[in-house]
Amino acid sequence: MAVESEEISGHEKAQGMIERMEDYTVVDCDIHEMIFDISRLAKYMDEPYKSKVEHLARTEEPLTQGIGGSYEMDVNPSPSGDGNPYGLEENAFPTKPSRLDTFMDLFNTDYLVLHGHMILLVSSIRDPGLASALYSASNDMLLNEWLDEYDGVKATLRVGTQDPQRAVEEIERVGDEKDFIGVHIPGGSKTLLGDPALEPIYQAAQDKGLGIDVHPSRSNSPWSSAYAAPSIQSTAENLSTTNQQMIAQLTSMVFNGIPAKFPDLQFIFMEHGITWLPWIMGRMDKTYERRKHAMEWLDTKPSQAIRDSFYFGTQPIEDVPGPGVLKQMFDMMNAEELLVYTTDFPHFDFDYPSMLTIPNMDESAERRIFGENAMEVFDL
Repeated sequence: MAVESEEISGHEKAQGMIERMEDYTVVDCDIHEMIFDISRLAKYMDEPYKSKVEHLARTEEPLTQGIGGSYEMDVNPSPSGDGNPYGLEENAFPTKPSRLDTFMDLFNTDYLVLHGHMILLVSSIRDPGLASALYSASNDMLLNEWLDEYDGVKATLRVGTQDPQRAVEEIERVGDEKDFIGVHIPGGSKTLLGDPALEPIYQAAQDKGLGIDVHPSRSNSPWSSAYAAPSIQSTAENLSTTNQQMIAQLTSMVFNGIPAKFPDLQFIFMEHGITWLPWIMGRMDKTYERRKHAMEWLDTKPSQAIRDSFYFGTQPIEDVPGPGVLKQMFDMMNAEELLVYTTDFPHFDFDYPSMLTIPNMDESAERRIFGENAMEVFDL
């Protein structure tokens, strides 16, 4: 006689996946607070930009829906169709601060770092004044509406690359706020992040003792055509090529000597996958050996500069074929030296902290990936 198995809810499955994290200090470095009404930013803005944003909130023109233009940004609160996001409690969906607290309880998370949603598209705005005003308004909204209520909820203050001097002024304006634990620069920057024009931003962050995180974002800049960003037509294309955006940024920063110029500055790259890291580090080292006479400012191999100054978020982990291959790749890159834990909640490609996304490792390595590396960068 067949025995009927007891149905297990998505919530119970999620709890089972994260039991191994109970004894760790867990830092989720990529959570997106969901602000769907951009008029909430207008009250933190001065004219003429306040009126511009209020107009965007009123109009039904499709080109305004993402601030930076029409763009499909999937958020799937109920992939199972049962009305609950990811099988979790409905009040875990982060549209207000109290729901962040619920998410932290469900996932044994001690700290989380916010990166917004629509604000990620501001990097494509060509008007530097409007872009800077939106970043400043987002920072003020975070301070007034999100960050004071719960001790573990943190954010990196948001600046753009359209106007580096305004970015520096923003870091000086709010960089001492206790809940801003770093500086966020969009991956879809106006120019590649190794450009000397951006060095004042790095200097300002280093002077404040703040690490920098880089998250993929919309880009209309000429350099981004290297991976066809302006031509991407679907979410599937976008998510399959974000690592190319980050490869371009990483090589630009390392080969232009940003780690050597700012030795006290730590960087986190996130939401681009990780299995490409051993390949690009080897490729950069080989190129360096053949061309180091043209890069006298580099005093170490690129792979060592990366290990000294960069960390990388775990999400979205690739589906590597073959049993045990993902664990082998973690070993190959010395993952405990390079990775920080990220989920990207609540975007539809959110990663549970399961064995399929972060394989079993020894306790010391898991402690570093799930929390200690991020605590070092963000001084938590």
